[in-house]
Parts: sequence; C-alpha cells; structure tokens
Amino acid sequence: MHAQRPDQPNQLKDQSQDTMQSQQLRLHQKQMSPQGKAPLDNLESNLRRTSNHDKTLVETFGAGTNDQEVMKLSSDDEKHDRVEYELERYYKDFSDLNPRRHYAIRIFNIDDTFTTLSCTPATTIRDILPSLKRKFNVTSQGSFQISLKVGKLSKILRPLSKPIIIERKLLLLNGYKKTDPLHIMGIEDLSFVFKFLFHPVAPSHLTSDQEQRLLRSDFIHVDLRGMDLTTPPIIFYQHTSEIESLDVSNNANIFLPVEFIESATKLSSLRMVNIRASKFPINICDVDELVSLELQRNFIRKVPHTVCQLANLTILNLQCNELDKLPRGFSQLKNLQLLDLSSNRFVHYPEVVNECSNLLQINLSYNKIHTLPPTTNKLVKLAKMNLSHNKLAMIPDLSGMRNLRTLNSQHNRIVRVKAAAPNLQNLSLTDNRISTFDDILPKLKTLELQENPITSISYNGFSPMKMTSLSLNKAKLSSLPDELFKELRCLEKLDLSENNLTKLPEEFCQLSKLVHFSAARNKLQKLPVGFHNLQNLKTVDLHSNNIRDFASGMENLDLTFLNISSNMFGNSCLMGQFCQNISANSRLSENLEFLIAADNQFNDQMWPLFNCFTNLKVLNLSYNDFQDISNLKLENLLGLYFSGNKLTTVSGDVVLKWKNLRTLMLNGNYLLSLPAELSQLPDLKVFDVGSNQLKYNISNFHYDWNWRENKQLKYLNFSGNRRFEIKSVVSQESKTDFSDLTVLPKLKVLGLMDVTLNTSKVPDENINFRLRTSGSVINGMRYGVADTLGKREFVSSRDVTFERFGGKDDECLLCLHDGKNQYADYGHNIARLVRDIYDKILLRQLEKYGDSDMGIRKALRFSFLQLNKEINGMLSHVDDGGSMANLSSADLLSGACSTVVYIRGNQIYAANIGDCTAIISKTNGDFQELTSLHVPYKREEYERIRISGGYVNDYKLDGVVDVSRAVGFFDLLPHIHASPDISMVQLTKADEMLVIATNKLWQYMDFETACDIARENNSEPMLAAEAMKDHAVAYGCSDNLTIMCLSLHKDNEQQNRFTLNRNSLITRRSTFEDATLRRLQPEIAPPTGNLAIVFTDIKSSTFLWEMFPNAMRTAIKTHNDIMRRLLRIYGGYEVKTEGDAFMVAFPTPISALVWCMSVQLKFVEAQWPEEITSTRAGCLVVDRVGNKIYQGLSVRMGVHWGCPVPELDLVTQRMDYLGPMVNKAARVEGVADGGQITLSSDFLSEFNKIMNFHETLVKDKRPLKEVYGEKFVGEILEKEISMLESIGWVFFDHGEQKLKGLETKELITIAYPKLLVSRHNVITKDEEARLLNEEFISRLRSVARRVESILSAVSKGTVDEQRKPGKLSSIDENVKSHVRFLNSEKDATAFFDDLITRLESYIALLKLHQVVHKGLKINDQSEQQLGTNVFDILDAVLERMQ
Repeated sequence: MHAQRPDQPNQLKDQSQDTMQSQQLRLHQKQMSPQGKAPLDNLESNLRRTSNHDKTLVETFGAGTNDQEVMKLSSDDEKHDRVEYELERYYKDFSDLNPRRHYAIRIFNIDDTFTTLSCTPATTIRDILPSLKRKFNVTSQGSFQISLKVGKLSKILRPLSKPIIIERKLLLLNGYKKTDPLHIMGIEDLSFVFKFLFHPVAPSHLTSDQEQRLLRSDFIHVDLRGMDLTTPPIIFYQHTSEIESLDVSNNANIFLPVEFIESATKLSSLRMVNIRASKFPINICDVDELVSLELQRNFIRKVPHTVCQLANLTILNLQCNELDKLPRGFSQLKNLQLLDLSSNRFVHYPEVVNECSNLLQINLSYNKIHTLPPTTNKLVKLAKMNLSHNKLAMIPDLSGMRNLRTLNSQHNRIVRVKAAAPNLQNLSLTDNRISTFDDILPKLKTLELQENPITSISYNGFSPMKMTSLSLNKAKLSSLPDELFKELRCLEKLDLSENNLTKLPEEFCQLSKLVHFSAARNKLQKLPVGFHNLQNLKTVDLHSNNIRDFASGMENLDLTFLNISSNMFGNSCLMGQFCQNISANSRLSENLEFLIAADNQFNDQMWPLFNCFTNLKVLNLSYNDFQDISNLKLENLLGLYFSGNKLTTVSGDVVLKWKNLRTLMLNGNYLLSLPAELSQLPDLKVFDVGSNQLKYNISNFHYDWNWRENKQLKYLNFSGNRRFEIKSVVSQESKTDFSDLTVLPKLKVLGLMDVTLNTSKVPDENINFRLRTSGSVINGMRYGVADTLGKREFVSSRDVTFERFGGKDDECLLCLHDGKNQYADYGHNIARLVRDIYDKILLRQLEKYGDSDMGIRKALRFSFLQLNKEINGMLSHVDDGGSMANLSSADLLSGACSTVVYIRGNQIYAANIGDCTAIISKTNGDFQELTSLHVPYKREEYERIRISGGYVNDYKLDGVVDVSRAVGFFDLLPHIHASPDISMVQLTKADEMLVIATNKLWQYMDFETACDIARENNSEPMLAAEAMKDHAVAYGCSDNLTIMCLSLHKDNEQQNRFTLNRNSLITRRSTFEDATLRRLQPEIAPPTGNLAIVFTDIKSSTFLWEMFPNAMRTAIKTHNDIMRRLLRIYGGYEVKTEGDAFMVAFPTPISALVWCMSVQLKFVEAQWPEEITSTRAGCLVVDRVGNKIYQGLSVRMGVHWGCPVPELDLVTQRMDYLGPMVNKAARVEGVADGGQITLSSDFLSEFNKIMNFHETLVKDKRPLKEVYGEKFVGEILEKEISMLESIGWVFFDHGEQKLKGLETKELITIAYPKLLVSRHNVITKDEEARLLNEEFISRLRSVARRVESILSAVSKGTVDEQRKPGKLSSIDENVKSHVRFLNSEKDATAFFDDLITRLESYIALLKLHQVVHKGLKINDQSEQQLGTNVFDILDAVLERMQ
C-alpha cells in the first residue's frame, strides 16, 4: 500500500460487549489462583513448568527433513506461542476481579470538574448516570451519556458498558500490574491516558470556523478528519451528489446514514481510519461506485458477506483490525487490485482472496499465518506479496504465480524455500531459519538472506543471471562455492558481513559489475589475487578481519570508500606489490575519498602511502602506532580521526594544511599542548582532545590554541585532561576574556570532566546544549563518558550521575535518557525534562517503599510510571493549548528511553524502558545483560501493542517510533507505556566494569567486543568509553552515541590485570592468529615444571564431518574461537591442535579447571548451525526444570597434573610436551563422554591442596604469604578461586578406570559446572540404555567363548573345562576384566565388531558340521580320535553337493 503519515493513533475499543466478562466475574472464586498471582507474574514459572514436554530440535528438524517435519514447532516456538497466549489472556481476563469489591473511578464533567465514584466491576454506565446527576447537581431533564476520551478522540460508551473493566484494562495497558492496588488507582488523575466524560446527549455540530472553512472548499474532495462528528454535517446533504472522495477519519462516533450513502452517487473514495469501529460499517456496501476504501486502525472483527456488492472496489485497506477470516463473498471482488490485511489476527491464510483474480498487491504482514495453501498459485496477476512477521515454516511451490515480482517473507520461521516462481525478481528472507538455499529462481535480481543460519548456498540450478544484489550477512557461512560466482556476473551489491569466511574464491573476481562489497567481521586472511579485476567497484568494507596486506593491483581500482579497520595491517605491507606500485597518479589515489583504517598496526613509516591519496575527504587512523603527524601532507581533508595513537605534539604547519577540516578527533593521545593555528580552521565543527595530557597556559594565546575564532564548533571535548586548567585571563590588547566559552554560538556539547575551571564564562545547560563538568570518580569508583552527535544538529541523549544518592555514602545513581522523536530535525525536550526530575521522583518512591529488595524494585517501577504521568501531564496541558516547560505541539510525538542503574553497597539494580542497554563486563571474559530491549517487532511487545489498538509498520510503533516503551509520546498512548524491566545483580570479584550505552553502539559492536575494550582499559573507564565510541565510528556509525562506563572496584590495585608470574607473559606479538585476540591479554609464556595438561575432543566429529561438511566448517570456527578466546582470558597456553582436538597447558590447576568449565558453559550458549543441532549428537537437551544443558558440539575434556618434558617444535616454534605425564592426560580425556570433564587423581590431589590453603586463609584470616609461601602466588590463586566460585563446580567419583596402554588403574573424577550438573544424570541414563555397554559386551564375549568350546567339541577337539558349567549367557570374571580395558566408545565398537565376526564364523562351521554329519555329535574325551579339520569338512560338503 502507498505510504502515508499516520493519523492520530490514539484508539481504544468500546467495551460494551461484556457478556463474557460478566461470566468471568461470576466465576471469580473458582478461577482465582491459590497464590492470587496474575498470569503475567506467573508467566516465567509457567514456561518452566511446561518445558518438560517440549520437543527437541532433533524431533523437529531431523536429518532428511520432509515437508511434514518442517511444519512441526520447535520447543522455542512453543514457548513463544505460549507467551503470546498468556499475554492476550492477561489483558483480557478479569477473573481476578472481586465482584463484591468496590473500585474507584474518576469521572469529569464538561467544565473539567470531577467526582470519584466507588463501583463494583459489574456496574454499568446506565447504573451510574443517576449518581452522576446528583453529584454534579444536574437539574435539567435531558438525557446524559458518558464518553471515553483517549488522546484526542472521545468514544460514546453504550449503556451496558462496564467502566471499571474499561478502566482496569487501560491501567494494565499503561504498564500497571494486577498485583498493584488498582482498586484505588482510579482516585488519581489519569486523564493523560484516558478520561471518562459526563455530558448531555447532543448532536454533533461544527464550529463557525469549521463551517466557514468547509463552505469555502469544494464539495468534490471532502475532508472531515478529527471534527468529533457523529453524522456528516447537514450542509453536505445538498451537495452529496458532487462528492467523489470523503475522509471522516478520527471521528470516533461517526455514522454514515443510508440516505447520505444513497445520494452520494459519485463517491469513489472513502476513508474511515481510526474511528474505533468494532463492526464493519454496513451501509458502505451500498456505495456502488466505490473504488477505494480505507478502514485501517479500527477494531473490526468481521467483514460482512455483502461486501461482494462493491463490484468496482480496487483498493481495500483493512490494516490493524481484529480480522481472523474473510467471508465467501469476498471472492466476488474481481476488480480488487490492492489489498492490505496486515496487523490482523489471521492464523490461517484467508484462502478466499485467491479468488480475486485481478489482485496485484497483497499485504498480510504481522499476522500469525503458518502455511500457504496451494491455491495461492491462482493469483496469476499478483506482482507483490508481503508475508513478513508471520509464522511460516516454508515457502511452497509458487510456480503458478507467473507475474510475482516481489516476495517479502522476513521474520518468519522458514526452514525451506521451494518457490520456483518463474519471474520473481525481489526476494527478502531476512531473519528466518534457512540453512541451505537451493531454490531455482531464474529472474531473481535481489536476494536478502541475512540473519539466517546459512551454511551453504547451492549453485546447481541456481542461475539468476540477472541478480544485482545479494545479502548474506549475519549467516554462518564458512566457505563459498567457486561455481556460485560464475553464475552471478551481473551482481552489483554483495554483502557477506558477519560470517566465518577465511578466504574468498578466485571466481569472486569475475564479478566485473560489482559496485558495493562488504565482508566485514569475518576471518579473511587475504584478498584474492584477481581482486584488481573488479573494475566497477566503488565501496569496500573489510573491517574486523585478519587481512595483512592490500591486494596487488588495487591501485588501479576506482574506489571511493575503503574500510580496513581492525585488521592486521602494518609495516609489512610496505614490501608488498601494492605499496611498491601506488603513486599519487594512480586511479585509486585520485578517486578514494574515505579511508577508514583504524585499529591496525600502522606507524610513521606508512605516511608515504597515505599521502598518495590526495583527494581524501575523511581519513581515520585511530588506534594505530603513530607518534608524529607532521608528515601528513593531505590538504583536502574534511574529517581526520586520530584517536588512540601516541602523539605528543601537533605541528602548526601541518594544521594550516587542513583549511577545510570540519572534524578533528585527537582524544586518547599524549598531547601536552595545542597549536594556535587551530584557530585558523574556520569550518571546524567537531574537536575532541579528551584524555590527553594537556596543560593549558591560557595567557599564551599567541602560541596555544584558543577556541574564540572557531565559531562553527558544535562539539568540543576536553574531558580527561586532569592537568588542564581554564582560568579567567583578560587580554590587555583586546580587552577580551580568553576563558570565555560562551562565545561559541553553535556549541551543543562541551566536555570539561576533570578540568579545573576558574572562570564563570561557561554556558548554562539548556534544551540544545549539554555540559559536563563533574569529576571522573563516583563513590570512589572511576567513571567515564563519551559521546558523539554524529550528523545531528541537536542534543538527543542526556546522561547524569548522582554521587552519594540520597545522602548515603554507599549509594549512587547513573541514568541515561535517550530522546526519541518522529522528526529528525527537531530537538529532544523530553529527555532533558526526564533528566531534571527523575532523581527526585525516585527518592520519593524509595522513601515510600523502603530499602528491601522488593521495596527497591517497587520504587524503581513506580518511579517510571510516575515519571510518565508527570511528563504526559505536561504534554496534555500543551495539547489543550497551554504553555509548559518549553514544550510545543511537536513534542506530542516525542519521548525518551531511559536506563537507570541504582548501586547500593554491592547490589546493582537496573531498570529500563526502550533500547538503552546496560551490561556488566567480567574479568573472566563474560558479560551479563542488565536490561531488556523493548522494540515493537518483538512478539511479546507486539502482542501488547495490538491488544491496545496499535500497530507496527516499518519496525516502528504506529509508524512513528522504533521502541515500544518510553516516557512521553502523548499521541501514542496507550500503545506505548513506561513500565520498566528490572534486574538485580549481587556484585562479585569477577564483575569489572558497568557499561551503559544508547542503542546505536550495539548495532555496530557486539557485547563481546565492548567487554574486550572494557577489560583492556579496566582502570580507565574514560578511555574505555572513548575507545568504544571511536571503534563504533570506525565501523560505520554516523548517528549519535552516548556511552557511560563505571569501574566497579574502588581499590585501584585490584583493577590492574594480574599475571601468572612475573615472567610468564610474553610481550604482545606483532602477528596474531586472529585480530580479535589483540585486545585480550597476551598469550602466556609456555609453562614449565609442574603444570596441568588438558586434552579436548569433539564427540561424534567424524560422523558430523561426513554428514554436514559445510556446517562443520562453521561449527569448528565457533569451537576454536571460544577455546582460544578463553585461553587468553584465563592464561592458558595452546600447545597444538590435531584435527578438532586441542592440547593446552596451564601453570595452575585452578586456571585449567576454570577454563574447562567456562568452555562447557559457552558451548551451550553458542550459536550453532541448524544442521548440527538437528542431529542426536548436537540437539537441544533440557533438564527437568527446563535448563538447557546440551546444544551444539559436545566436547569431552581430560585434565592431568604433573611434570612433562618440554621441547620446542622447530617447525611451529611452539613448545610441545612429552613423556608419560602427557600420555596419561590423553588417556584421562578418553574416559570422558561428551560434555564431561574428567580429572586424574594427581590433578584432584593438587586441587584439594590449594582449596585447603584457601579454606585456611578464609577461616583463619591469615596473610597470603604465610598460607601460600609467596604473596604473589597467593594473589593469583585467590583470584582464580574467586572465578571458579562464581561458576560453581560439582565432582562425581567415577571409580578406578583402566586406561588404555597404561599398566595401573587410575581413580577418575568427573567434573561439571554447577549449571550443567544435570548432564551427569543424562549421561548415566544414556550409558544404561546404550546397547554397547559393559554388561552387554561381557555377555556377548562369554557367548562367543562357549560357542567356540562347542565347536571344538564337535570338531573332536578338547573342551575347556572352565567353559563347561553354567548357562550359555553367564559371565565369568576373566571376561569382565578383559572388557574393562575398553576405554572409549570407539574401542567398544571395534571389539563388538570383532566378536560378531567370530560368532558368525563359529556358527557357519557348526552348520557345516551339521550338514556333513547329519547332526552335531560331541566328542567323548575318552575317545582319542583325530579331530576333523576344516578342509576335510569342505571336501565332504562338495561331495554331497555333487
């Protein structure tokens, strides 16, 4: 449908059909839960309770999946569907209301006075009208009625409507809970959300101004929107025959009489948008000439059969209603071309629309449709179909839809696509579950497959020769078939970002028409040799890879944009062919305008290369190793990003070359002063010199820079320069104060944190100006903040901190408020208002509810609700024409998201609405989310929005805002509310840094990268915040950002990264296997002496490689990334890998165990390819309480402690370990099953010794040196123990086990992380149920021995006396002892195969004896006859055959 600005989106259903609700009230006593809890409060426990019945993914998407299996629901799908059901039930079920209890309700008179009534839930409008007449002293005999006003619209309530139930539903939709004291909430003024109005019954009429305006307009196109009409004005009746289009939208009580309809003979277009209709306006069906009908954003549940009378209808918009089916008469609309049924209640595809043979476009997005019927192929003329945000499991055959050009199936559950549409050109499948794409679509031009678990894309038969755009980002590709690119010669745009690619095939270079290419956030090590053949290439994004050098011949490309940030470029590329050949006259040098090369290893030797790019507009070299910028010769720069280098000075001469510069980022260097020549940059708008070592002599303005001449500055940051002082100095020459910061008229952000201010010439903060002057310490904890305006010209985010909150030394409050607005060119007043008043509201709520855990949670929740009430109270006043706090009518569609973190002692409480995110970075490389994301397209948020009458369009609530919870947005109430999600965390030693940031940061940086940066700057949160901001900018962010970082340790000594021993850490190497490891701790030196050796191996890896080679490539990369990342964090040394097995060494037993535990936990939460999780070896397994204990690759681990022989490998230059200790470690690993950690007795002994030391330290409070012998060693071990305690561990005695190849038995202990302890029960049951267990093999071995004895006796040989007695299947101890030598499933399978072979041979020989001798005769031992050999038997058989 055509795009248009939404009308006023306030709407609420007229609650007059209350029959079912009355029945629910009468059943109150029967249906109340024992605990009296609301369904929403019990939702989480309900999900846990039903999780035992969930299907595993192996049942859902098993190997060899057929179409019926595709249709099954996964356990996650079932949970999500239950959440939807529970939410809908929560808002519509009123059985918890006490039918005898009285509830307060406030009702207003027409003069804005009000009265409060006390009513039961069953009380109707008819019942309370007499009371209201008495309350308001009404003496007239006229009729009265009550209207419900929500926003600007008032709906007349029917006599049998129940106001208490209506009020209750509106309160719930506004964020209150059923457990709140809702029976007295009606006493409060809630008119900002809804208002009950008592008024006389009167026909609607126009004001004189409205009437004059209508009389002056023509009567062809009539606009009656928002006039509060019940019927068309009388002046129109004499002109009805002239009306061609009529718009009566936003009139909640409008009714079009039959006589008006019948006389409007030319009416062809009718808009009745947002009239709160619960029924289809039946008179409309009599408009014979109607061509366009728009009824969106109502509550229509049923379309009448008489709709078939609209034979000329071409456009029908029923978006955002309550439809779940269509009438048969719908098939008669043969002229219908455009149909919008989005945001309704369809569970089944409305198959009747397939009879509308002339349909060109259909929109069924935001429904719950599960399947497409085969009859969809009847829509032979359909060109565009939107099925996004449904629950489709597959796209079936659509080959009959010959004219289908565009198919949007984003955000479904699609596993398979078999459309085969012959002329399909645009296909969007974003955010589905497709692992293999092999559909045949010969005319396809645009294919969007991002956010799918794609591991392979077929090229056989996949030959869209005209494809111009292919998006495969955020998939799970580890390789690309060479042949694929041979078929895509017309490709102009290719996005391969966020995969696991290590290389691009050479055939990629045959894409001669490629213009835009992105392969960011992969693991590419180099570009293909023929990269220079891509002669049409203009933009290339390769950030976050492992590339070391430019491709040879790139100097001959016409690139305008190149991003190589976060790679491994360094001086080594100077020796490459590219750097040898490039010059200022090269095509690349002349055309390149944007070069983003942050976070590499470039230094001052690279200036000749960068100076070749003479036409550069933006150069980003942040976070490299430059020390001198004086050799930069470029003169056309508009933006220079040079943060995080090692500059100590900036030459004035080089500054003069930057005459056009607008953005200069020099934060995070070592600058001592700034040259005065910076004043000669007239266009400078953004200047960041935070976190340097500036010491400002303001009197030396002839040589040191002063800002007075840079009138265009809108962003200026000095924060983090602790020696920087601005003091008032008046020039004797010009009589001007050089400390005056008010002379910058366009300044929007001024950062002066940690700066000494001895001047009063600092601008006051206002609506569009943000000032920071606080210190960088809060309650003894280091604090930092960084932000950027991006391309905006206004301040939208407001950060604020409160030290010693409420006057208490151990409490503080951090808040981040991000303004949201429909209009990008308008300021964000709401965010500033929220910042100014929220802390006072929270203090009042804390006083009210107390400081218990539950009290704090209540205080946080009601502080947000009260905040929303106060803000919208102001907006309501503005809406009525008043003036309030610099607000205007534009702010009615404005609001703010908020995240607040309240720290009390060692407890952190976080509450949020919207999309500002808070996380805690941990010392163990992990992180913890404190907030929830409230966006309209999340199903739980979407369900609430739809119940309240709202809709989602283009990922925005009511087409306006991209969040579903916020403060403000008066015109969107009650579709949006401000009830926060709240979390509480008890701080531990592992918690390192708190990070709060606006949503844009997380669109360009994942949590893991942010935590790596936080850990790298753990003692300097200001540097951490700046680095996150700078990296996000380098990765492509051009919007506003605000990042707050708080170090969670007051003792600075604890913040310093510990090392394993004074010489164990090697210096940071110049080369890395993976650039992402560069931010982590350097790899330790190979440990020697006593150490822990860990072997790991993947269970069933051979089977998985044979079945799913592409998926396993992706899975192995995930496996290796987790292993190596955690090795760096916990201080382990990677000895070697063999296939998919790791051998690693640790200097302490605690670090080895912590690493093993953490790896097992990470594997459960990792994202694995769909093929892996569809097998028995990798499927989802949950325990009895619903906790996930298995998913994805299952890794066995074995740990042993001892003293191996170290030996340097001359080829790999890495330390290897030899000797019996290593052999035993490997055998200990062989005992483990998938997901288990087996420990040797030596390891357990050493572990127990250390834990005894720890127990002594804790109980006796003795010094570290006295307990451990050396303080340094004690510090290390205590920190490791704290990490282990944060994970938790459980040991199980596995008894003595015979290890293969070793003489003595070993006492084995099995270890699990506490969260995965249920694995032991699962493995034990599997072992008992497994066919090849010890008892079964022992019995089979005994059978074989006895059959062998029988054969010997039959063949006249001797009989083993030890095998005679007992039954055939009895087991002797010799057999048992032999079977115990089997160490692994592989050994057991081999031995089983050998036994079967022997048994088959024995039985065959017995059969031959039976044939030859006509029976089996047992030889008597007393008869000394020579036994018959096998050759004699075969001869006898041959004779008988002859």
